[in-house]
Amino acid sequence: MAIEYQIKTTDAYLDVTAKGRGNNLVEVQSYAQAVIQAMQKSKSKCVLCDELELTHELQDIDTYMLGKTVAEYAGHVEKVAIVVSPECVPKESFYELVTNNRGLYLQVFTDLEEARNWLIESKKINAG
Repeated sequence: MAIEYQIKTTDAYLDVTAKGRGNNLVEVQSYAQAVIQAMQKSKSKCVLCDELELTHELQDIDTYMLGKTVAEYAGHVEKVAIVVSPECVPKESFYELVTNNRGLYLQVFTDLEEARNWLIESKKINAG
């Protein structure tokens, strides 16, 4: 099944829910680009990606290329929280490393509420 996603804007962050299989670099890049474009349109600086129902099957080189590309195009983004199932953590941790090394503050979670709190807490600190 291809990647299906919904994007909603909230007061605190862009809320993305995705499901399907992320096993094709071009398709995953298209999904990432849609999120970046929605962030630019909404002027959101933070995003929560609920990917609990998305399997991550890219090869390591593709994961690297995706992280490099996303970091290049997401310059205005402050924070990205990606929530994945526990079995996806090793791949996504590599993606986190690649993006963080290029200046994109991205963190991987397995708990949706913890990810939300991480994003919301940063808003309180920045506002306060």
